[in-house]
Amino acid sequence: MAQDRREQDQGEAPRRLYHRLVGAAHRARTRFDAESLERVGVTAAQAAALFALEGTPGQTQRQLAVTLRIREPSAAQMIARLEARGLVAREPAAHDARAWAVSLTPAGRQSLRRLRPHLARLNAWLTDGFSPRELAVVARFLDHVGRDPGE
Repeated sequence: MAQDRREQDQGEAPRRLYHRLVGAAHRARTRFDAESLERVGVTAAQAAALFALEGTPGQTQRQLAVTLRIREPSAAQMIARLEARGLVAREPAAHDARAWAVSLTPAGRQSLRRLRPHLARLNAWLTDGFSPRELAVVARFLDHVGRDPGE
């Protein structure tokens, strides 16, 4: 029975791949958002911004938007919310007097420390039951899907 279902799923995979990908991404993001909001008080998108700023401190709003693959006005709104919560700070950018450099505050770094175990649990849930070889294929697929068409 399980074998029959797997064969049926494999036959449907090419036809329904987009639907399955979007549904799975939605469920994973919804789960992460609910748990991270409850435990840390940030959404998945806000967590991504905090991690991006940890990796490259002092990014401008424009740079952060590019890093996160979101529009600059969306980045501005997110930065404003994170700043209001004391998780990031803005200061004039050294290279451009019109721009602001965004950096983590001590509270932002503390939020990241609290997010790490949560992300480890989420990744364990996502990878449970898959071999390293299977996960390598999934990662390659996601990298392929995540590329801009012009790349």
